[in-house]
Amino acid sequence: MKPEQTLQRPIEVLETRIISQTDYCQNWPTVTRLKNGTLMAVYSGGRAHHVCPFGRVEIIASVDEGKTWSWPRVILDSELDDRDAGILETAQGTLLVTSFSSLYYRKEFQSDNPDWQAAERRILSGNGESQIGGWLVRSTDGGKSWS
Repeated sequence: MKPEQTLQRPIEVLETRIISQTDYCQNWPTVTRLKNGTLMAVYSGGRAHHVCPFGRVEIIASVDEGKTWSWPRVILDSELDDRDAGILETAQGTLLVTSFSSLYYRKEFQSDNPDWQAAERRILSGNGESQIGGWLVRSTDGGKSWS
């Protein structure tokens, strides 16, 4: 079949709503439905901008089909910008969350911003550059704890 012949089902948007309970920028969400019916979403939260040094991986949950959501919990916060989180539940019930860390924000570094300066000093004084890469955290207790 040629690409132009690919069958596509139309997407119908039933409803839109704001589910975030914080004022931070939150990007690149992934949602999964657990075997028990709970919806879990992970995303890069805590952000000041699309590209900034403050991104961290946060998780929220809904037990009522997305009508209400829990307050976000931080499950990964490296010294770098943590981005593009994804989540799934394995057949054994283990939750896996992936992400990657980046220093890309340096291309748009706001040298006059004291928060950005502090974030950069934190990286330069520690082992921030060694944290660049892809990350996987897991939970074997339904998202209560992560390793």
